[in-house]
Amino acid sequence: SIGCSANAFICVAKEGNVSHAIAPWAWGMAVTAAIYVCGGVSGGHVNPAVTLGLASVCKIKWYKIFHYFAAQYLGAFLGAAVTYGVYHEAITNTFGAELQTIGVNGTAGIFGTFSNENISTSTAVIDQIVATAFFLLVINAITDEKNMACPKGLIPIAIGITDLGLLIFAFGYNCGAPINPARDFAPRVFTALAGWGNEVFTAHDYYFWVPLVCCHIGGVLGSWIYRLFIELHWPEASYELAPTQPDESEQVFYKIINATRRSKSQVEPL
Repeated sequence: SIGCSANAFICVAKEGNVSHAIAPWAWGMAVTAAIYVCGGVSGGHVNPAVTLGLASVCKIKWYKIFHYFAAQYLGAFLGAAVTYGVYHEAITNTFGAELQTIGVNGTAGIFGTFSNENISTSTAVIDQIVATAFFLLVINAITDEKNMACPKGLIPIAIGITDLGLLIFAFGYNCGAPINPARDFAPRVFTALAGWGNEVFTAHDYYFWVPLVCCHIGGVLGSWIYRLFIELHWPEASYELAPTQPDESEQVFYKIINATRRSKSQVEPL
């Protein structure tokens, strides 16, 4: 809802010159906030591509992904509904009562992403696989305790900054860097029901399936890249402990305990 609302603000206020900075920051902060809110309960899984990618490398039990998917897509749908409720009047007052998907007065992009009209579907496919693979590669690294051991409280910030970097500096031009299939598909379904019609699915050569499918593929790919090239090569912990003498602090502790016991045993009853 935060990200869609930022898009709505930019669209209604016609802040085109600063949109390339405002929207990515909003989406990055939204990811960070979401992980902080629900991270302790569910691990902060707000992205089906992340869930599937981690499940593919056995970091999540497979039977749990269906619960996550249901919550993620439903949450994204409700988030779009909240944005619509807040900004519907502003949208219709600015662009008219007839809701258009794309074009000069197109507003469906507030909720879902649409590919750049100058690129082909194959380019969009590659874009989304690569972008999401990078995202999962970094997430696996951030959450790997054997790597840089990122403090638990900073993990949401690190992931949010990664999302921000992908949106601003790397993969925002071709498709708007959806990265999250739930964030794109569920709001797209909402717009189809709310008055934008079927064009939200047919626009740009039926682009709608690209984020839905390719983000999941990229999530699995990124997780396996980290698994094969990094995670499997950590040295195994040794459980064979050589016999050692207590260090100086332990010896002092034992002396104090023994002295206390002796003093108690020497006390005679009155």
